[in-house]
Amino acid sequence: MSRIGVILAGGRGERMAAGRNKVLLELAGRPILAYSLATFRRCCDHLLVVAAEADQAAIAELASDLDLVPGGASRHGSEWNALQRLKAFASDGDVIAIHDAARPLVADADVVRVFEEAGRFGAAMLAQAAEVPALEALAGRVTRTYAAAEVWRAQTPQGAHAALLFDAYRRAASDGFSGTDTAAVLARAGYPVRIVAATADNPKVTVPADLEHALSVLARRGSP
Repeated sequence: MSRIGVILAGGRGERMAAGRNKVLLELAGRPILAYSLATFRRCCDHLLVVAAEADQAAIAELASDLDLVPGGASRHGSEWNALQRLKAFASDGDVIAIHDAARPLVADADVVRVFEEAGRFGAAMLAQAAEVPALEALAGRVTRTYAAAEVWRAQTPQGAHAALLFDAYRRAASDGFSGTDTAAVLARAGYPVRIVAATADNPKVTVPADLEHALSVLARRGSP
């Protein structure tokens, strides 16, 4: 069983307002994408990076041997493109973990645990336990409350056996369904996704203020 990583780096990052793909911006002197690349190289056997064709030359400069895949019009489209490439060589029992490059500081140990749990149970995703209750509302009225223990915040990576991913995304394509993330597509196809509780901060870089938060996480870790 091989471990295959897919890093999604095709977003335009419009909320960052930087005039370029945010994963190419610097974080403590290194491109944001470089952090995920280094982590996944340590944790998997093969790595794909999904990126817009306009960004591929710049991304290729980060490592000469990257397997680059053209990005889609949406996250779901980018995942679909990656899976089409993987069909050429991935075995059904291989585990594929898909990660958002906008989460550059995911811990090695958490990535490994997602691979392990997906290998053992079929599908798994990294998530963070919520600290406060959540409310479900309809027409401005609360229809259901959830205790904090019942609520998790989705993170990445999210992964599964290749056979499950291929089947789930084939069904989604047939039905015209576009998922918000990998776990949503798997769950819709009837494949339970096991929660892996994050053991370290895994912030998402979306707006300029998030860069400051990421820098503070690096500082706490003692990283440059």
